[in-house]
Amino acid sequence: MRLCLAGYLFGVALALSASPRWSSIGPDSGADVRALAIDPRNANTLYAGTSRAKPQGAPGGSVYKSLDGGSSWNAASVGLPDRNITALAIDAQSGAVYAGTPAGVFKSLDASGTWAAASSGLTDVGILSIACDPSASGRVYAAGLGGVFVSTNGGASWQPAILGLQGLTVNVIVVDPANPMTLYASTSSGVYRSPDGAASWEPATGGLSSAVTTLSVASGSTSVLYAGTGTGVFKSSDLGMTWNPVGAGIPAGVIRALAAGPAASHVVYAATASAVFLSTDSGSTWKPLSNGTPVFSVATLALAVSPSTVYAGGVGVYKSLNTGATWSLSRTGFRQMIVFGLAAVPGRPDRLYAGGFGGVFASPGGAPSWTGSTAGLSTTNVYALATAGVSTVYAGTDQGVFRSADGGTSWALAASGLDGAQVVSLATDPATPSTIYAGSTPTYFGNGIYTGGGIYKSLDGAGSWQSVSLAGYTVYSFALDPANTSTLHAATNIGVFKSTDSGNNWTTVQSALTGQTVSALAISAGAADVLYATTAGGAFYRSTDGAVTWSAAGSAPSGASVQALVVAPDAPTVLFAGTSAGVLTSTDAGVTWTFVNDGLTTLFIQALAIDPRQPSTLFAGTYGGSVFALPLTASPLRSNVRVVAPRQ
Repeated sequence: MRLCLAGYLFGVALALSASPRWSSIGPDSGADVRALAIDPRNANTLYAGTSRAKPQGAPGGSVYKSLDGGSSWNAASVGLPDRNITALAIDAQSGAVYAGTPAGVFKSLDASGTWAAASSGLTDVGILSIACDPSASGRVYAAGLGGVFVSTNGGASWQPAILGLQGLTVNVIVVDPANPMTLYASTSSGVYRSPDGAASWEPATGGLSSAVTTLSVASGSTSVLYAGTGTGVFKSSDLGMTWNPVGAGIPAGVIRALAAGPAASHVVYAATASAVFLSTDSGSTWKPLSNGTPVFSVATLALAVSPSTVYAGGVGVYKSLNTGATWSLSRTGFRQMIVFGLAAVPGRPDRLYAGGFGGVFASPGGAPSWTGSTAGLSTTNVYALATAGVSTVYAGTDQGVFRSADGGTSWALAASGLDGAQVVSLATDPATPSTIYAGSTPTYFGNGIYTGGGIYKSLDGAGSWQSVSLAGYTVYSFALDPANTSTLHAATNIGVFKSTDSGNNWTTVQSALTGQTVSALAISAGAADVLYATTAGGAFYRSTDGAVTWSAAGSAPSGASVQALVVAPDAPTVLFAGTSAGVLTSTDAGVTWTFVNDGLTTLFIQALAIDPRQPSTLFAGTYGGSVFALPLTASPLRSNVRVVAPRQ
């Protein structure tokens, strides 16, 4: 789905600064943490691996690093592919960090500063777990869809170690810290044990009634194991030969993570989808740890060297300093918000809004100072933003339009007449701020039946809406004539439409774009007849006669889709385009393009905006990387420009 955001910017002359580099400015919105690792040499150094459901071409997860015991985090993913991070492990002697992904194993020798592939010899490389031998530097085990693999040279090469495991997916591999040549593997067929460093495996499943999702070895014991299954926690006191359920106090369900206390063999933690539980009697009884813990999506657990410090991965990292009695959440530095919309307030350089999955974030003091603005929002899926004046903000959502009259602090549904439409684009008329246009996408009800879609218009500041045209079609963006706002264009899934009477009537623009999905539109400043458009396939078009005719104007790199387009206010041939491969700039009206991606850690760009009174900065909203800023050189002019930034 392609979405749009429109904002009015005062004219400026824009050019890239001498050495342009993007910087991440937030918001710190948390992340889906699926893997945690604590440096065995320094308990204040932690690594978090994140994961994300994503459309094709969008980035996956990242690795973040903390040097202060989890209080703050920084991205540490240079060299990693855009893949979900499924496992992390640290070599206790060399300090090498290993990351498991669906694409294999990656290794960092400089404390995650940079990464390189370390997957030679791996087959069926979907990695789910990694473990390092604490006594032999460079000896590493990787487990996943293809079973178990072992490396004796720090990941330079791998050999299969599946004798006895043929055909099994291994979810977790665990090294017995007291006897590192003894390993345990949890599989869809139960637990397996290797007494010889993964050379061979034997079943250790007596009494286990379901697939094993996670394993932990009790501290100070070479015979006590805990297994998490789809029905609860099981315990073995004889090297896995027999197992008994020990989940009293834990509701029946999938155990996502287990962690035995490092200094006390009777202390065990377990995580479900909704809570963390603690046992202080070797698993016989459990109690929930609910004071500040996440209420859902607990994915992993880790323990620091101190037996009282616990970390839980969820939407960020939760930390407890008192054996789980109380918890605090750290999202600082986790910049993985999926941003669909950016909006700057004309005349207020200290006002920037970002909307996406997670609601609306406002930067009232200027980025990177952000606050969440979700009070009154009954949905946190925000697809488009528009501003009217200093304090009025509109948000397009899957429930229609919400309106804030206090700069995003609180919201109220303003969807009367929208008939439940999912609003994916918004535009306000700067000449008449109470006039608002909303573009929607049809809702599918099955059996070939769709309802909604098209353009809605409000004349009373979103108090009420009327459907005016294009019902049944998706409207991705609007572009208003900066000199005459009664003339506007709409980009849709079947081409470009034009209205010359403030959106009351629309006509098809018969052109080369007819029948194509137009993903972005932008009007040139000072030359309202000059428009630019991009298609879902990444082709750029230019019109010099008010969208009557269009000519090809270059294309994005192969495979890159375009989600956002901005024209320099005083230079109709200078453009910026946000794509699935980063930000492109053109100085010849879109004929040729150059990437300007230095500093971007996420390349899937979904929105572009420029602060109207601080035109020296270009903002980019990303899929899963929050917001970035790029310095530009600028000089003020008097003309105005309409900027349209659609997203997919």
